[in-house]
Amino acid sequence: MEVLYLMKRKNSFLLLLLLLVFFISSLNIWAEEYRLGPKDVLSIGVWGQPDLQVQQVAILPDGTIFFPLIGQVKVAGMTVEEVQQTITEKLSTYLVNPQISVIVAKTRTIQVKVVGEVNSPGIFNLELGSYASDAIAIAGGPTYKAELAKVVISSPDNPEQIIIALGKADKFKDNLAVGPEMIDGMTVYVPESWLNWEKVTRFSAILGIISAVKSIFGL
Repeated sequence: MEVLYLMKRKNSFLLLLLLLVFFISSLNIWAEEYRLGPKDVLSIGVWGQPDLQVQQVAILPDGTIFFPLIGQVKVAGMTVEEVQQTITEKLSTYLVNPQISVIVAKTRTIQVKVVGEVNSPGIFNLELGSYASDAIAIAGGPTYKAELAKVVISSPDNPEQIIIALGKADKFKDNLAVGPEMIDGMTVYVPESWLNWEKVTRFSAILGIISAVKSIFGL
């Protein structure tokens, strides 16, 4: 029994170790691909130099950050590794073989307006890489009147509207990556369907009244 217990513990430990390795690898791949931009927040450290530890520094609208000794550094459009190399090169003027660590403490978000047939229309913050379906979901999802086959996306920088199809309301969650990625300032408009249960019910009621009138007057 004790041997089985030890084997189970060993297997559990190996599984956790594999998951940890996979998680770290995923973070490394993300860091290699992610391009920094204004409003991203970085944590920067220099080994053995506590005075040069910057816990959180936000990238300014001009794409720069301020770092002790070297002043303003342009980082927008760079990967974490490129920022690390840039700061290392600049600090090498003042320090011998500086060891720099750069971490993205917080990623920037975009603001998107969602209007029309959604349960909670308004302006929302979304993560980079979000789609129209993500915007609709954060706005409470589509109402029963929504026409998801003709969702309209517009941008303040582009007068041309984009119309995408997200299927039916009951299939909404199956279409999470349709259309262009959202950018800051976009508007997502969900129109009303020309045929919905409210209209069907109203039409049925009218037909019932007409049928009753015909019966009364023998028409």
